[in-house]
Parts: sequence; structure tokens; C-alpha cells
Amino acid sequence: MDEVNPQCLAAQFNGSSTTPFDPNNQIPTDGLTWIHLEASSAPQNIFAVKELIEAFPLTASDFFNDYLRLGVEYRPEGFALLCTIPTCTEEPVYRPVVFFATKHCLLTITQESVPELTEEFNAWQHNPNEVGQNIGHLLYSLLDICLDSYFPLIDLLNDQIDDLEAQIFEQPRTTPTDALKIKRKLLNIRKQVSPVRENINSIIRHGQPIVQPEQLPEYQDLYNHSLRIAENLDLGRDLLAGLIDIQLSITSNRLNEVMRTLTVISTVLMTGALIAGIYGMNFKHMPELDWQYGYPFSIGLMVACSFGIVAWFKKLGIIEPKEKE
Repeated sequence: MDEVNPQCLAAQFNGSSTTPFDPNNQIPTDGLTWIHLEASSAPQNIFAVKELIEAFPLTASDFFNDYLRLGVEYRPEGFALLCTIPTCTEEPVYRPVVFFATKHCLLTITQESVPELTEEFNAWQHNPNEVGQNIGHLLYSLLDICLDSYFPLIDLLNDQIDDLEAQIFEQPRTTPTDALKIKRKLLNIRKQVSPVRENINSIIRHGQPIVQPEQLPEYQDLYNHSLRIAENLDLGRDLLAGLIDIQLSITSNRLNEVMRTLTVISTVLMTGALIAGIYGMNFKHMPELDWQYGYPFSIGLMVACSFGIVAWFKKLGIIEPKEKE
């Protein structure tokens, strides 16, 4: 195998055990052959791979031109479909995988190294009866890996939503920026999963003879997994929408509190300014000008009016007592 390309893995299952397969040879018409390689392996130079790729030109064109339309292409030889495997990191990376499935061969190609598929290939070589003894069972195992890889990512985002919820109530001054970032990630996941769900449903209806009737319950299980992912995504989006509304409500309430405080302060100061303005008028005949206690009286009048306005505001409920924490 190393003579072909170190990034190309190929083996054939003859019903009892797996043996290495040279992808430069023609694909056998008996048993099951699995060829897995990266796009950098120059598949156009490998005979068996080139033969399969040319049988599904639309999917091959989408994959190699980075136009990842996650659809399924049916041909007399079989079908081809695209899906993605995400990385469970802070900023998920979606690694595309293309499947070319015929009655006796499965070709998987990735644009970069995907350890999950490499491990599955090694497991299939050691125990093909458990991983996939026919094309339908093997394809199911690989699609199951693709879908299951989304659950840890969704759990990570749910943890971030829980942390954000706690942060909102502990620190009311937070902005919706974090919530919008998580919401964008959830939308990206849904964009990746929704086509795969439709593709699996299409395979259930039109996937024969690659998918045998007795294997339909397994593919129905895949479809159910995709529904669970979609439900978790919808739940996360609903929670985020609620958190964003809470943040906006908290911000609006804080703004109302600030405006109410400023209104009380402005009203109190306006009363004092009114009294000071009257005493500052340049009238000739003004009794308080020659009164010994005119200045203290004006100050006292300002203070009395201010306390009176504050008491009136409290009676109206505009000023509320601060709650003890």
C-alpha cells in the first residue's frame, strides 16, 4: 500500500477476513472493498479511485471544488453523498467527507486527516464482521460516526449556554454578544446536519440495492439521531432567545432606574434653582433684602422643598426603598 500513497488505505473483505487491496487494480466484483484516502493523495492517479469518481461527476465536482452542497447523487452504479465531521473545539471546524458507494466498493475521501475514519478503517480491518460485513452495514457505521460527532459539540455549546445564563444573573451589565456568538454556532451546526438528515431519508427510500431492506431499521436509527440533534439545536436556540430577551429587559430596567434617579435629582435641583433665581432678581423693593435672616431662610426653604418633593415621590411610588441583599 505504501507504494501507492501513504495517505491511501485500501482493503478487501472476502466474507471471512480482510486482505490488502491495491487501488491501482480494478475493483473486484465480489466481497467488499473499502478505499479511504485524503484529497491530497492525487486520486486522479489511482485507477480504482478514478473509476469511482468518474461514475459520480456531480458530487466529485462539488467536493474537489469546495462547493460543499451536502446532497446525494444516485447513479446506476450506486450513490454518492457528502457530509461533515465537526471538531469539538471553541470554534468548530467542519471537515467534509465524501462517500462513493457501489454494490461491492466504498470510497471515502477527506480533504484533511480525519482520525475518526482512520480508526474505523483499522477497526474494520481487524473485525469486519462487527464494523461492516457488507456495503450497507459499513456505510451505516461511518454515517453513525459522522452524526455522533455532533453530540459532544452540542453538549459543549449547552454548557456555554448554562454558563452564560449564570453570568447574566450574576453580572447584569453583560451584553448579548456572547449569546449571539453561540447562536451563530448553533445555526452553523443546523446548516450541516439538516441536509444529512434529508439524505438519510432519501437513502431509506431509494438506497437499494446498496442498502438492503433488512438494514432499513439501522438507517432509521440514523434518521432518529439527526432528529435528536435538530431538537437539541432548536432547544438551544430557544434558550438563547430567552436569554437575549432577559438581557434586553435587564438593560431596559437599568435604563429606567437611571432615568428615574435623574428625574428625581433634576426635580429637587430645579426647586432650589427656582428659589435661588427669585432671590437673585434685581428688584429694588424686596422685603428679604434688608432682613437679617433672609439668607438662612432661603437656604432652609430650599432644603424643606427638597425633602418635601422627595417625600411626595416616595408616596407616589417613584422612589422605592432599596432591597436588602
